[in-house]
This record gives sequence, structure tokens and C-alpha cells, in this order.
Amino acid sequence: LRLQARLLDELPVLVAATDPRFRLRYWNRQLKELTGLTDAELAGLPLQRIAKNSLTLDSWARTRRLIAKNQD
Repeated sequence: LRLQARLLDELPVLVAATDPRFRLRYWNRQLKELTGLTDAELAGLPLQRIAKNSLTLDSWARTRRLIAKNQD
């Protein structure tokens, strides 16, 4: 798992994983750089608090529906 985490951290794109309630459980360095938040500040943060700054409400709603559909 450490190797996988290190590889994800080195990707040049943002990677984030949430629990079923869309609270952050994993993120890589890119998310920290984009938001300026620390690991402690990101832990458990609702994804919407980050995404709403870069997504319109309509695209956020579509994204949530796609995520929910893929969890079934």
C-alpha cells in the first residue's frame, strides 16, 4: 500500500477518494497544492467544499449522480 500511495502522490493529476458520504478519505499531493490545505484540514472534508469552487452547481449535481450510480 505504501508503494501505491507514493505512486498516486507523484501523479501530475489530482487524485481523491471519498467515503459513501463524499467525505475525503484519500488525496494526493496535487489536491494539497491546488487547495493550499494541509492533510489535517483535508481529512474528512466534504468533497463538495472543494469541488464547488471549480464546478458549477449543475455539473456538481451530474458528478454526484454519476458517482452514486457507479457505487451500485
